[in-house]
Amino acid sequence: MENEERPMDEFEWEEFLKKSDATAAKYSALLEKYMNDPNCDEIIDREMGWNSGKEDDETERPWIEEMNEAIEEMLEEEKSEEWKKKTGLNDGPGSGIEELDRDPLYIMGFTFAVDSIRWCESLPDEVKIDPDMAVAMQNFLIPAAKIAGASASEEEENDKDMLGLRLANYKRGISAANKSLNALSAVSAKGLIEQRHVFPFIKRATELRNALAVRIVELRDRFNEL
Repeated sequence: MENEERPMDEFEWEEFLKKSDATAAKYSALLEKYMNDPNCDEIIDREMGWNSGKEDDETERPWIEEMNEAIEEMLEEEKSEEWKKKTGLNDGPGSGIEELDRDPLYIMGFTFAVDSIRWCESLPDEVKIDPDMAVAMQNFLIPAAKIAGASASEEEENDKDMLGLRLANYKRGISAANKSLNALSAVSAKGLIEQRHVFPFIKRATELRNALAVRIVELRDRFNEL
């Protein structure tokens, strides 16, 4: 960026997160493939282009080291299921994460995730393997996780750079809510599940999507005022 001191807005954060996701996915795939190879580190460095000897790219390279540390931490957390605590999906409301416990939007996302997953577990196998149902299931947990990722302490409430990142996270949450909503609607249209069973979850996905939209508008107004 031309001005490193300028706060990033939601769109710049979205691009940053997309690049981070793509790089992390590639790194994780390479690590899984070569983790037992004695030359694992060298192979991954070569495949990722980190040993080219070229000067750092001002757009991407500054965050690679930080991202690698995050990936290593994530892999360790996955082994111990600590990631559930960080997203708040382990204990849910009342878990001691005060900012989340007080946030009605997070509580809405969390209860939707828990109830949806429990409901899916009770469905017949032929419904679970339906492509649209699979998409719905893949996206049930994401809104709550993104809401948790967008939580802020009192000190961060008026941090413009943090507001941009929070907006990007909320927009990821609304995207997942829309995907689950559209997928559930498709499942309903196929007649795979009786409407009286699927409609409550379509309704809740719609309410969650709308609540996220309101939160985005509120934060966007605050960002523009700072």
